[in-house]
Amino acid sequence: MLDSNKSTPNTFPSTTTLLSSPNNVFIFIGDDNNTLPLLVTADKEANNLGYNAGMIMRKVSSFLGGSGGGRPDFASGAGKDKSKINELLNNVKDMLK
Repeated sequence: MLDSNKSTPNTFPSTTTLLSSPNNVFIFIGDDNNTLPLLVTADKEANNLGYNAGMIMRKVSSFLGGSGGGRPDFASGAGKDKSKINELLNNVKDMLK
């Protein structure tokens, strides 16, 4: 995606928190002014264990007051409520179930 004010592509925000589980599921949370860009990935091993990136994204983005979705292996979305990030960090393993 190109920003109309810049000649270089936008990159994922530099303030990024990475959450991971032992089942090859990764959740990336960025901080882009008033939104929290989100990415979730889950590899085939995680998919075989029942983890679905799209379903996880819906839970995480909803928890943060936003929305999102995607495929079993990759999903994107955004949240709005930065005040819930610490609570998310403390409860992410329960959300993966």
